[in-house]
Amino acid sequence: MPQNLRAVPWALGIRDPVSGSTLQCAGLPGAQDTAAGKRINWDCNDEDGQPAGSGLGSPVRSDEKPWTVLFNPEGSSEVRRADVLTAWC
Repeated sequence: MPQNLRAVPWALGIRDPVSGSTLQCAGLPGAQDTAAGKRINWDCNDEDGQPAGSGLGSPVRSDEKPWTVLFNPEGSSEVRRADVLTAWC
């Protein structure tokens, strides 16, 4: 995890909470839409580069367990918590 725990990550690697695969999420600049009352901060793609969903809000940060972030799968209204595998700040 980044040393500066206050910085907002510009990219995330997360574990898809449904399939368990790794998703790459790129930060979105400027004003964005919301989902489940949270700002959409990252567009996430699967290992083939296909849209997989969106990262919402800010990561929940911890020193003792993996960070997590809210994830909204592509084409779904559901929101799930996903483990953050890597964060770039």
